[in-house]
Amino acid sequence: MNILLISPLLTGRKPVVHNIGLSYIGGVLLKNGYNVSLLDIEAYKYSNKEVIEYLKINNPEIICIGTIITGFNYVKFLCDEIKKIYPDVPIILGNNIATTIPKIVLENINVDFLVVGEGEITIIDLIETLQNRGNLSNVKGIAYIKNDKIIITEPRELIQDLDSIPFPAWHLFPLKEIYFKNRSSKLTSPIGFISTTRGCPYKCTFCYHQFQNKKIRMHSAQRVIDEIKYLIENYNIKSLGFTDDLFIIKKSRVYEICDLMDKENIKLKWRVACRVDLINEDLLKRMKASGCVELGIGVEPGSQTILNNIKK
Repeated sequence: MNILLISPLLTGRKPVVHNIGLSYIGGVLLKNGYNVSLLDIEAYKYSNKEVIEYLKINNPEIICIGTIITGFNYVKFLCDEIKKIYPDVPIILGNNIATTIPKIVLENINVDFLVVGEGEITIIDLIETLQNRGNLSNVKGIAYIKNDKIIITEPRELIQDLDSIPFPAWHLFPLKEIYFKNRSSKLTSPIGFISTTRGCPYKCTFCYHQFQNKKIRMHSAQRVIDEIKYLIENYNIKSLGFTDDLFIIKKSRVYEICDLMDKENIKLKWRVACRVDLINEDLLKRMKASGCVELGIGVEPGSQTILNNIKK
């Protein structure tokens, strides 16, 4: 089965980080034997005409799109154009846009199915059910319209063993051609980006992430090192960006990752993001010794009243 992944237009800026969520979906689809291709509109900044011309010659059997809420208007346009060309090809939409506002999306965008929550298990379940003409109501973690009624199925359980997820399909994306040529910080290019945690125990009211107030789950330190080594060996990266919101939530794992970096003689500059109340001097010294050169810290208002109001 031919499956087309689409990373929609999202910003007018030069792209720096590839669509990580979609790369995980690509990885799990490839592991399950599907023929996968990618239309990376965000990377190449394709015009509407170029996108339509590409769609006409691709002949997909299923189309999967992943984006965040700010991609709403473009995805609406994109799905309308897809349906003009392939009215019978199922369109599956996932990531933050599908998880946070499923009813609004189904009421306004010409899409067939939404993947609500984590997609790696759900996407395979949904595609197999479509292939076998099975009962869609038995597929956990999806939303769709049937008989003019919005159906949101039982939530999918969170993936507890993140190491069970295949490596992201980095090779589908124009990393060397596009992403590595643009810089996001003072890190040395090319910069590889990986995600190593999911979940967040905090309840900040302004957060839009789907894992807010959820149990945090982490890749093992060895899996993190394996991904880093893959990017070094296959893409010759010089720096690394951890995209986790709370990379240092478990300090013992950070120490273990640093120890393994030293053991494997990994010499990269790297950056992480964190909360100000999670760091201490000893941890910062250990991270610096293993190559950490940037730390992004969320600093909210100086007013304690406002901090209390936003649950920060």
